[in-house]
Amino acid sequence: MTTQTHGTHSQMHVREVIVHGMVLIAVLAVVFPGVFFRGEHISPADLVFQQPPWESHAPPGWDGPSNPLMADALTLFRPWYRISSEAIRSGAWPLWNPYEFAGMPLLANYQSAVLYPPRLLHVFLDVDLATTLFILLKLWLAGMAAYLCARVMRLGRPAACFCSAGWMLASYNLIWCNWCLPDLSPWLAVLVMGSEFLFTGRYRRGFFVTALGGSLLLLAGHPVTAFTMTLGLTAYFVFRLALERRWRGALVQPLAHWAGAWALALGVCAAQLLPFLEYMGNQYQGSGLAAFGAEQGLPLSASVVFWIPRFFGTAAEGNYWGDLDSNRYSMIYPGIAVWLCATIALFAYGRDRRERARSLALVLAAGFGIALTFEVYPFSLIHSLPFFSAIKRSYHICFAIFALPLLGAIGLERWQRCAKPLRVLLPSGGIAVLALLVVAGVWRFNAALIRMRGLNGYLHFQVGVAAFFALLGLLLLAFGVWSKHRRLFAYALTAVLAVDLLVANRGLNPTIPAEHLMPETALTRFLDDQGPIQRVGAAEGGIPGGLLASYGIEEWLGEDGMYPERMIAFLRGLGPDIWTAMEPACSITHYLGHPKLEDSLPDEARLHMQHAGTMDGLEVYANTRALPRAYVVSEVRLADTREAMYALLTQPGFDPGRTALIESPIETTLEPGVEGTAKLLDRGFTDVGIRTNTDGRALLVLADAYYPGWSATVNGEPAEVIPVYSVFRGVLVPGGESEVEFRYFPASFRLGLVVSVLSLLAGAASAVFLLRRRTQVCLE
Repeated sequence: MTTQTHGTHSQMHVREVIVHGMVLIAVLAVVFPGVFFRGEHISPADLVFQQPPWESHAPPGWDGPSNPLMADALTLFRPWYRISSEAIRSGAWPLWNPYEFAGMPLLANYQSAVLYPPRLLHVFLDVDLATTLFILLKLWLAGMAAYLCARVMRLGRPAACFCSAGWMLASYNLIWCNWCLPDLSPWLAVLVMGSEFLFTGRYRRGFFVTALGGSLLLLAGHPVTAFTMTLGLTAYFVFRLALERRWRGALVQPLAHWAGAWALALGVCAAQLLPFLEYMGNQYQGSGLAAFGAEQGLPLSASVVFWIPRFFGTAAEGNYWGDLDSNRYSMIYPGIAVWLCATIALFAYGRDRRERARSLALVLAAGFGIALTFEVYPFSLIHSLPFFSAIKRSYHICFAIFALPLLGAIGLERWQRCAKPLRVLLPSGGIAVLALLVVAGVWRFNAALIRMRGLNGYLHFQVGVAAFFALLGLLLLAFGVWSKHRRLFAYALTAVLAVDLLVANRGLNPTIPAEHLMPETALTRFLDDQGPIQRVGAAEGGIPGGLLASYGIEEWLGEDGMYPERMIAFLRGLGPDIWTAMEPACSITHYLGHPKLEDSLPDEARLHMQHAGTMDGLEVYANTRALPRAYVVSEVRLADTREAMYALLTQPGFDPGRTALIESPIETTLEPGVEGTAKLLDRGFTDVGIRTNTDGRALLVLADAYYPGWSATVNGEPAEVIPVYSVFRGVLVPGGESEVEFRYFPASFRLGLVVSVLSLLAGAASAVFLLRRRTQVCLE
């Protein structure tokens, strides 16, 4: 089987693609030798050995975490992966996370990416094995997509290999591979490939490739990266149209197909996008917790990292001295060989006007992203615009980090074809001189700080490493001039690039033996044995939110990328006064205590705590005054404002077990003194069943989070879900015995699901029709 392309490199065989895929697997084995040769998992789970209850489970010789920056892999992604896979296995949609903050949206937080097809690995495999394969897959797909993109752009195999290695091993992808940012990276390459089809008049192919890439990019998670990647792609598309001076049909055709493809992609992803947009309107917007919000861009001094990846040190080495976290500095390093070849593409234009336009469009789009990343005036004014103000500015670098190795591949291709290549190499020498000047200037400006921290020797070594790779790259390009086999020198330069990027990112992605990855402890076994409706105050024991949730243990607090507005406002509105009267209604059955955090539990709270034992260095207390998860009350009071409600909830005489506070009046009047019971029958991921028995009409209170999309039935009849205390769910029940069913299946997801299915069917039908039509034309 052969794929036809235009130009001198006219054929791309399936065998070629298979061989390249196998080479990339071999490269990944070098990146993660512990996985391929020792059966380890990619995980920073050694972080937990710093504290109880995992402290005593640290392997012999362990002296500290490999990379302290990677806690999110354990507190965010591992719980999401486990919860979503367990929900699917139980037959429920992965819409709700019942283990944190009394329950919160799961699919709607977007970063959980539960509808992203590669995430099916977590449904069929152990969560940690699936995560390791998932990380390897995302890097492999990035390398393969970059290779195919370069080949579609009529670049030869050596140049395509250069682009593939430069993108798969890019610092951006390797540094963030435990996060969801690189999940989008393969599809950025696919989208650039789709744009190339459109620019070369292959509209049908361009339409479907763009729709596929756009759909997977939107489903892959991390909305900020999706926005910034799409912004860079749009800039490239617009610059390309302008530089090629298109007009009339040549302008309208690619624009129409591109817009249509994105419309189809948005339709396909509606089941994810609509709940996310709903959550955006219900998330906490205050300081310190919102997932989105302005964050300063990189300072100009960070530009030195374009050439010296570890100039500012790393968190893994414990010597970082930059302004933001070290990931945001180190991720911008593309590799010395990329710079050497990219300058060839920039200055050594060919005669083909389309090639010149393509290179210039990539340069301009990459420059636009870099300017936004470094907040260069007047581009910094863009950050005040709607949507831009809600973006962490360093993420604007993502398109540039792909554009640079692609430009490098274009430059390498021109070097191979150029009749007078020595002249072509002059820009490469120029970029080396520029890098030297930037490094010298930043070093001189920070000389006092560098001396104070004792980093002179460290920085001399880092500059020496960069100089070695720069000299090696220049020598390969120069000696290749006199060789009849420039392709071999091009492959050698690709190998140099790969080694350079591996050296730059060494030690940043730890692997760990399976037996040491989040081991069970006496404490986790004890809490798990307490039953499915136990809620734990883990923060009082110093355990970061999310760690226990990944064991299937419900935490009162937690960790997420987005936070429900009602719950955070409730916690911050009450503050320490929650212990006065309202704490029992939170149904926290157990608290953990850390010997070094004696003040985490107030003295008056300890009067109601029964010591249940000491486990793994933590004290465990049973909360004797915790109310049941579900209970009934007959007294209801109206609070017109949140402030008024919080004031009532902190009064010493207030009893949440007898009185419920609500936000709006109810039509039915309740009789005071009504008694009754509530029994929790079952509690799934998106449904809760309760049986009540009362001697009159009452209000059932369920101490699980209120959120739009929860509905209820009482004895099979629809009933209104009432926000109680602003955070919990309530429903009116009649006297006698009643069956109450709460169900989470929001209208935003239902509508999105319908739109997604219809869009998928429309896209599939169009593809079949056009493919059949093309086949008929070919036969004729």
